[in-house]
Amino acid sequence: MTKKSLFFVALVSLLIVSCGSPSSDYCVLKGTIKGVSDGAKLELQDFWNHCKVVGTAVVKDGTFEFHPNVNAPTHVFLYQDDLQLQDFFLEEGTVIVDVDASEGDNYGPGVQGTPSNDVLYRYRLLKRQGQQEAMETLVDSVFAAEQTGPLAVMFADSHLKSAFETLGALEKLSPELAHLPFVENLKEELSLLVKTEPRADYQPHYIDLEYADVTGNPISLKSVVENPKNRYVLLDFWATWCGPCVRYFPEMKEIYAKYHEKGLEIYSVSIDSEKGKWKSFLKENNMDWISVLDDKGGRKTSKVWENYAITVIPMFLLIDGNTGEILLRDNHPDLKAVLSELLPGK
Repeated sequence: MTKKSLFFVALVSLLIVSCGSPSSDYCVLKGTIKGVSDGAKLELQDFWNHCKVVGTAVVKDGTFEFHPNVNAPTHVFLYQDDLQLQDFFLEEGTVIVDVDASEGDNYGPGVQGTPSNDVLYRYRLLKRQGQQEAMETLVDSVFAAEQTGPLAVMFADSHLKSAFETLGALEKLSPELAHLPFVENLKEELSLLVKTEPRADYQPHYIDLEYADVTGNPISLKSVVENPKNRYVLLDFWATWCGPCVRYFPEMKEIYAKYHEKGLEIYSVSIDSEKGKWKSFLKENNMDWISVLDDKGGRKTSKVWENYAITVIPMFLLIDGNTGEILLRDNHPDLKAVLSELLPGK
């Protein structure tokens, strides 16, 4: 073999080593599985990166092993066909998974081996035991330690009570996590949410909107808030197909009957696409307050929904009729308790 040929072989070998999977030295996933036959195919989907598939494996003797195609921490879901088996973090080291496919998505703690997964394991164990206070203490310890890894992302998204707090936690993330698609999208949503979310040092002002009621008459939120008769206005985003929204109506009818004469008005914005169905629902349920329809509603098509950062319904905002300030923003408020304090009396 000539020197030129030897050089070529050496170069190809070097390229093969250099261009191999970046994950092989970063993270290994080893596991045992029940309720699945040998030969079954498993798949890892990267939840924080648009659910991209980052690894596949085949079950053999009740075990499996992945060498995921990742080189930075992320949050993944383990699937067998369309069945979601478990979720956990991929991070540097060896992740150990113990999963029972017969449990489906009611899976237990199940994953250990790396620092973040060990904490998540303890958290889920406490959750199964119903130890709410211990769970909250554990979450608090993560933020007290100013965690910048995957635990901070997960707990910030699910446990911090305000958008302002959550944004603050996300700003401390390590660079490799800060630019994940999931984190960037979350920051975008939270940046909108803080504009209408009241907190101790900030009372946001309502943003005007205008839609037509059942008679086709356009009614602006401003006209309702600035009506001298209305001391408080409850802005309600909902839809007829939304079960939790509909379950609130008995309580809303009760508070409206009790507090309307004392200065409460309700302004309900529906995103139903079928106007006829919406009108029938209002009539059948005797909804006497102001109801308007945004039949092109939804975050991607409605400036109103973007302004108010509505990502879930129902969503309630209580507005002070004197100042226009938003006093409350919640998707599951205790309306009776709130209004009994604001509008006391017989």
